[in-house]
This record gives sequence, structure tokens and C-alpha cells, in this order.
Amino acid sequence: MPPPAVRDYTNRFLEGKVKARGRKRPGLVLQLWNLYAGALYDRHLARLQRLKPLSGKFKSRSGEEFAPHEAAGHMVARRLGRNQSARHIQNLLSRQRRARKRSSSNTP
Repeated sequence: MPPPAVRDYTNRFLEGKVKARGRKRPGLVLQLWNLYAGALYDRHLARLQRLKPLSGKFKSRSGEEFAPHEAAGHMVARRLGRNQSARHIQNLLSRQRRARKRSSSNTP
């Protein structure tokens, strides 16, 4: 038989009286921002791939060279004006595409 504290916690948990722990699910506004970021990224990436220079890299004003997908990430991050880096934008879109692919492969 479990100790009384564990038993009481289990009872409260099963009754739904225990506060949920952990990170909350993203709200509708954040989902819309992410959807907009994905659309912008796809549009910029397609344009940059069409205009790809001979070296295969794009130069920024500071002289750094970026591949088309990196340049598109920088353009989206700058356009959104939120505190997100280009790498964060790319990770976010990768996670969304992976989840979409996983959900489509589970349906028969």
C-alpha cells in the first residue's frame, strides 16, 4: 500500500484537481505567426533559388556568405521583427514539416 501522501496525490490527480505542469501549448496567435513565417520562408527560398549566383552563395551587406536557405531564414527573421534568429526560424519550420509528414504517414 502506498504512503498516504502518494495516495492523496493520486486521488487528486484522478479527480482533475492537480494543476498541469510544464510548458503550455502555443496559442492561436503564435500558430498564426509560425504559419506566416513558413509562407514567407517558402516564398523567399523559391526566389533566391531562382536567382542563385554562380558561386552558389549570397553575400550580405557585412560581407558574409549564405546559402539560399540561410539567406531566406535571415530575410524572414528580419521581416517578422520578432526576437528570433534565422536559425530559430529554420528549426521551427523543420519541426512543422516533420510533424506534418509524420501525421500524414500515420493516416492510412
